Amino acid sequence: LRQAKDLIRSMEVEVRSMDPGTKREMMEKVGQYKKTLESVQRDHADTQKQAEEEQNTLLCGSGQNNYGEASADQRGRLVAANETLDRGTGRIRHAMEIVAETEETALEISDELARNREKIESASARVRQVSDLTGHARRLVHSMTKREKHQKIMLGCVALFLVATAGVIIWLVAGGLRHK
Repeated sequence: LRQAKDLIRSMEVEVRSMDPGTKREMMEKVGQYKKTLESVQRDHADTQKQAEEEQNTLLCGSGQNNYGEASADQRGRLVAANETLDRGTGRIRHAMEIVAETEETALEISDELARNREKIESASARVRQVSDLTGHARRLVHSMTKREKHQKIMLGCVALFLVATAGVIIWLVAGGLRHK
């Protein structure tokens, strides 16, 4: 019974660390196991009390003069008490099996959650890498755009200078021809 209590406490602790959807379902199961264990404990206590009373009756005698009849009656009660103990023991075993199954399920869920956590952390790391690369690419594109604007301005200035120089040369040549 102590082991069953400890297992139920362990299950409650495990369930508290689960996600809300699974947590509700598992808490209901743990509650059922708790009720079953309490019922088994009551049956065990009642049966133990009955067995003690019957043992006291057997040891001290029932106060009747007819010992054969009392002895048969006491044997019947003892057999009934033993049957009740056997049923209680069966219930305890069943509860222990259920607790073991629930613990196994909780461990499987815990393992699955750990695997999911690893996947999420890995995906998060990849997102950070992609974000860093995107920032670097953005800065690179910005500097290339800035360089392109500077080159266009410089090309425009050179073209304007060449046109102005050609204009001055044409003006000088045309003006020099008029003077001759």
